[in-house]
Amino acid sequence: MSRSFSWPNLAAAFAAVGLLAVGLSWGLQPATPGAGGLAVGGPAPPLVGKTLAGPTFDLAALRDKRAALVVFWASW
Repeated sequence: MSRSFSWPNLAAAFAAVGLLAVGLSWGLQPATPGAGGLAVGGPAPPLVGKTLAGPTFDLAALRDKRAALVVFWASW
């Protein structure tokens, strides 16, 4: 079994990948401050939740004290 190299097939594959990339990135726009979006370097939005151990947490309580890494995952 040998496959022959076909320029039209290669061009079609590159065109499909390019269109897919453009389509996926079309809706990605940088956040505009004051428009309800998040801005790079701006404050984090309010976040209050309950841990798996039971106690609640408030992200605002950590403001100006330490860095916070929030990881979202499901536990069902």
